[in-house]
Amino acid sequence: FDDKTEPWIACGQLPGVEAINGLVAYRGQLYASSLYSPGFFRYEGGTTWTSLGTANSRRVEALAVYNGEIFAGSYDAAEIHRYEPDGGWQVVGSLADNTQTYGFGIYEGSLYVGTWPTGCVYRYDGPNAWTNCGRLGEEKEVMPLALYNGLFYAGTLPLAGVYRFDNHLAGGGQWSPVGRID
Repeated sequence: FDDKTEPWIACGQLPGVEAINGLVAYRGQLYASSLYSPGFFRYEGGTTWTSLGTANSRRVEALAVYNGEIFAGSYDAAEIHRYEPDGGWQVVGSLADNTQTYGFGIYEGSLYVGTWPTGCVYRYDGPNAWTNCGRLGEEKEVMPLALYNGLFYAGTLPLAGVYRFDNHLAGGGQWSPVGRID
């Protein structure tokens, strides 16, 4: 871009939404979720967004596209929702002993999600089948999950820890601390 070109183009505001949590591209279209209120939207072009509703009027926030489908976490229950364009939302899991789900990550072909308040990460093994892949130290929240140089990482709260998933260790993998940010 040169000094005369604006690199960002305004695409409107989600109706009734004060903050956006998730954005994903799916089947050639852009989708967004609300941070504080229930809301899931599809971008129609220009400044127009269409509300698509949410599962059980829950707040769906973190979004991921996995195996050709949109998945969403929830702040209102430790549920994972899958969006079906022709059928709306389906609950595809509820993670015991948790009340919220956060960021998603895809590692070695599997979908993972972080939770609160147990500080665990779960792997999706099919509808209503989620495997607990361990707790990250004594942390309460697992928020972002990221793949970097072929390795899988997670960020946590309250101690701002960074953990690496050592999936190839005996016992099916473990989370190893690699540092603290704060």
